[in-house]
Amino acid sequence: MPMQIASSQAENTIAPAVEMIVEKRPMLEPIVRSFAEILSEKTRISRQLEAHSASVHFKVDPERLVQGVPLLADASLDVMQEQLSQAFGAMLAVLKKTFSHLTADFCSLETLQREGQLQLSSLSSAYLNGATSVLRAAAESAEISEGILALALNSTLSTVLKALEPTLKSYINQVQWYRGYCPICGSMPSISYLAEAGDLGSEFLKGGGGQRHLHCSLCGHDWRFLRNRCPACDTDDKDMRLYFRLEEEPSERVDVCRNCGAYLPCIDLRESTDRLPMDIAALGMAHLDFWASEKGYHPLAQTPWNLFQ
Repeated sequence: MPMQIASSQAENTIAPAVEMIVEKRPMLEPIVRSFAEILSEKTRISRQLEAHSASVHFKVDPERLVQGVPLLADASLDVMQEQLSQAFGAMLAVLKKTFSHLTADFCSLETLQREGQLQLSSLSSAYLNGATSVLRAAAESAEISEGILALALNSTLSTVLKALEPTLKSYINQVQWYRGYCPICGSMPSISYLAEAGDLGSEFLKGGGGQRHLHCSLCGHDWRFLRNRCPACDTDDKDMRLYFRLEEEPSERVDVCRNCGAYLPCIDLRESTDRLPMDIAALGMAHLDFWASEKGYHPLAQTPWNLFQ
């Protein structure tokens, strides 16, 4: 099973994880401390919302999952309205601290939400399903940029879905999912990791004997994936795959696909003595994001730290 950390445990490990990363890579201290505060608040709010997760139910068509349609694709998120509203207010508060130059825009969103002019469930659905025209119209109406609205929705939806992830994954436990996007929300991974091989078929074990897992950038779900395949374009041509890592840190690398130009940080847990929450581990590898970006590659998933480099 994927190595996942309960939210309460993750909350307690964020602070020491930050200090570990800062000590190892002092040049990352400003970005790590800033964005770790966002991750810490997400964890705190998610923990508060977990008690309500049992009351959230979705209609699931197993056949759609088998065909590769994520659980929440086209689903109504009205059942999450209360959780979305609570998370929205809390996350805007920490976003204003991290992106102080955008405070006026976040305050505008707060006012619209307080006056009932933001339909968070429908906007969140639009974000999940890539309905850019809906998001663009909402941003224009709020007189803010589409990117700022997307950042607020991403932070809010991520917080709620992380709280619901234990419940949501129960819907997909019996489905074999070998795709590069998340079976729950359809988002791309922000990081991958290698763990000890278990009872998997040979297609999972090519190239070194470890299981490869992808970690969703939005809901935090982990799922197994083929070892030598690109999650973005699905190519398994080994000549199109390469990776870069620092000699002094062999357990951390960035995987690059020359076929589609996408990159994904990867940590080998068989070689690493650190056991960090995956979102913190990804943040601590921001220097590899910088390297890949400078080489002209793009991330599989946009995160606050690779979006605002």
